[in-house]
Amino acid sequence: MYARLSSFETIGADDGPTARIGPAKRAALFALGTVVWTRVVYFLVAYGFSASLAQGRAKPLPEFFDLWLKWDAVAFLRIALHGYTSALTEQHPTAFFPLLPLLLRGLIAVGVTGAGAGLLLSAIGSFIAFWYLYRLAETELGPRCGRLTVLYLALFPSSVFLVAGYTEALFLAGAVASFYYARQGSWAKVPLPAAVAAASRSSGVFLLAALGLEALVQRKASGRGLLQPLIAVAFGSLPVLAYCFFLERARGDPFFYFTDERLGWHRNFANPVSALVNTFHHPGAPIEIVAAVVGVLFVVWSARAKQWSYMAYMLLLLTSLVTTTYYLSIPRLLLSFFPAPLLLAGATKDRPRAARLILVIFGLLSLLGVIAFTYGLGFY
Repeated sequence: MYARLSSFETIGADDGPTARIGPAKRAALFALGTVVWTRVVYFLVAYGFSASLAQGRAKPLPEFFDLWLKWDAVAFLRIALHGYTSALTEQHPTAFFPLLPLLLRGLIAVGVTGAGAGLLLSAIGSFIAFWYLYRLAETELGPRCGRLTVLYLALFPSSVFLVAGYTEALFLAGAVASFYYARQGSWAKVPLPAAVAAASRSSGVFLLAALGLEALVQRKASGRGLLQPLIAVAFGSLPVLAYCFFLERARGDPFFYFTDERLGWHRNFANPVSALVNTFHHPGAPIEIVAAVVGVLFVVWSARAKQWSYMAYMLLLLTSLVTTTYYLSIPRLLLSFFPAPLLLAGATKDRPRAARLILVIFGLLSLLGVIAFTYGLGFY
């Protein structure tokens, strides 16, 4: 990994064989290559670390892919196998939105193992997210920024959740693609990726709100109509409405996922001061608080850059976690801040030493995250 980072000067270059192909294909090739080499590195680091511990303690070697079945990845797999209403599934299953379990179920039905299915879906989601993020960066920041932006996301300190069988990769695939089309004014192409994001995580509703603000910004700037954006947002919300209808039938409450979040993870609404004070009583407080501060900085940065829809998207995501009982999963949340790599790339595209330093720091922290996650430490 560090050999690639050391040649940063070539990251943004468009010379060589890829210069002769179109920008979309060039973005796809870089996205695919990034998915492959990051997973090779992460898999080998995770397995090597676990194998060395097993050897020292005279334990059997761990299964290569089963190392990645931790926490939410197990919950999604149980839902895929048993559904939302079985006693064999996760104790509070409706907190998990249905797209990933449905896709897992489909892959398992054709013979893919549970662990392999989660990793495969995350790889596909990561590829789509990287591909669209590359194109978004090239459009908004210039022709030398796509690769750098993708690397910032691929090596983000909590990027382990783009590899494990979690929803981050699927959500980002939908979120980045929907914003890519929205920022171009191609609202007819927004509904499908927006629906993917909304079906993946409850935070998809914040994406829909940010897309609505993007439509208003475009209307003010160029006088574009609001009919297509309204249709796009309405279509994107259909998975949420369908899930609420299912919950009404199954649980008697269309918003029962809030109940399961409260029962399973003690997520109750709290004012920001109380949430911060409560966080200090939990062992993960330092990393959660640092992540919250980083999130605030990115929100402020996007506001100063007058990127209002990006700001709204990140602000809504962050607010949803800093106004609950205590801070939980904010490092994971930052991975969904796809405007953050764009901001970083824009600031460092002409400063290769700064970019290289950030990538090295991100890479080291991401490897620590991989080791912590696959070893079973509470890094989430």
